[in-house]
Amino acid sequence: MNPVASPPALTLSTLPSNILLKILKLVADSPIPIWHRVPPFPIQFSHISHRIRELTLASPEIWTTIRLSHRTRFWKWAPLFLERSQAQLLDISVNLEAYMSLRQSADGPLWSSGTFTGYTSYSALRPLPIAKALVVIGPHIERWRSLALRCTLGQLEALCSYIKDSALSAVNLEVLHISVIEEEYSHNMQFLKIPSLTDLLAGGVVRSLRIDSGLELQRLSGFRTLSLHLDLVYSPQHSIALRSILGPSSPLQSLIIRRLSFQQGAYFGAPFNACNLTTLAVSFRDYDFGILTQTFNLPNLERLELIHAFSGSDLESESLTLPQEWEAPVFPRLRTLRLVDLELSSTNLAFIQSFSQTATELQLIRVSAAHHILHPICRDHGWPVLFSMTIETHYRDPYPEWLIPFLSARASTRDRKIVKLTVSPHLQSDTLTSACSDCNIELRPLLDGSSPSLYQNSQQSCFFYDEDDLLNLDFEWTESHRRAPVNDDRDLEWEDPYPFPLHADILAYEINLGDDEEEKDGDVAEAFKHGREWRTTKGALREAKREMRRERKLARIVARRRLDCKDDFYVL
Repeated sequence: MNPVASPPALTLSTLPSNILLKILKLVADSPIPIWHRVPPFPIQFSHISHRIRELTLASPEIWTTIRLSHRTRFWKWAPLFLERSQAQLLDISVNLEAYMSLRQSADGPLWSSGTFTGYTSYSALRPLPIAKALVVIGPHIERWRSLALRCTLGQLEALCSYIKDSALSAVNLEVLHISVIEEEYSHNMQFLKIPSLTDLLAGGVVRSLRIDSGLELQRLSGFRTLSLHLDLVYSPQHSIALRSILGPSSPLQSLIIRRLSFQQGAYFGAPFNACNLTTLAVSFRDYDFGILTQTFNLPNLERLELIHAFSGSDLESESLTLPQEWEAPVFPRLRTLRLVDLELSSTNLAFIQSFSQTATELQLIRVSAAHHILHPICRDHGWPVLFSMTIETHYRDPYPEWLIPFLSARASTRDRKIVKLTVSPHLQSDTLTSACSDCNIELRPLLDGSSPSLYQNSQQSCFFYDEDDLLNLDFEWTESHRRAPVNDDRDLEWEDPYPFPLHADILAYEINLGDDEEEKDGDVAEAFKHGREWRTTKGALREAKREMRRERKLARIVARRRLDCKDDFYVL
């Protein structure tokens, strides 16, 4: 009997074009390492074979992602991408952080070989290139689909002025992310007066707006969007603007507020009535979400995420009573509750349960002191319709000993039984598997990293990375923040092992290398336009490229990398 012949293995030569095209698009849109300064992926991949080159050149959707920053090599490649993308909509990222002033205070000291030589700034070494970026992407403003801009306040004003004076408008803009860099080196974030975005947003149907800075909400009072992501320190002056954004006539469906803080003495008045809001994620600066239910009236809220917060002091079990809100939940349609980096107590857990009685899904992400869930009142009265749970912990955290008793207690009451449990892989054990089997609970490992969060899903594009590597930073890969071991109950960031004087020297060296490499890239980009001429120019450029790589390796140290991958999009 002849054995059944196995199908031939798929290779790049035999893979169907439609599947290969999807793979190419996925990789082309993915973040790239900041130190990997080779030509952009579509350029590299188009020279693997004649078939792939023909496919990439005939597929304009491969060329729609443009990243402009000091670390990427798009300044000279961008015109080629704009040409080959034809009429396709563009996803554009402009990160100008590496071009801003480098100083420790208003005027930073410049050092050379350990000797103080005066004061200078980054801008003295190289002009801020907002005008250069606008020359590249400005004529194609009607094709902008998403724009991520990290710049200074003055550069943002220049962008708004350019668009105001332009005969074109961003009619196809759907996603806008703006991060304003502090022009003075300071750990105290001051309110920044964001220029009016009316001209930038007037023509588009923007689904998602993210602004990562302190801002004057009055600038957004007339704005309409489906998803809004902002930093907010509430004050009485913000009341009118915030009510305009969250009012009954607002189409806003998704709201993400980072570092929410209510200044002492702020007058709230009537709760903000956001009838159309279905998803809300809030991180708290003051670690107190007790004011949340007094501030927002969200009758149609379906998903709520609370990040880094606690409320009130812990009370002994004998003193715990049911909150009044328990009988009349303020979020009557809430289905999914996600708690992230919270320290629970019997008090704040009872408070959380009081406004989430309708929740059917509970996600506990790095939540400490979760054993309070076994408190008789919290266990027997909280979340009566809950049937799905997700438990995520760090692999070094203690095992949640409360989990199996909680599941067994819920299983003893048929109408309060947990049906599905998803846990981090390191939490799986024979004991937990056996307990889930006895309680007829479907146990699933969380194999794809962290469970989906509103921070991820609301963006609908890959822009930012946060501290947990959950999001992308304007299309570029960036390292997560490394923190030192806990010492004296303080969680301090690792100190930079390289002093500031070295930063200045490395900075100037990097800029010179970047200029040289941009020159070479310009020659290569010009050669690409002539097709086969690339083969003749490649040999002539090879030695120059190798020499620059050898020089660049001398400066590839931690201090240099930190300058360009610093991430100011903090969750907290």
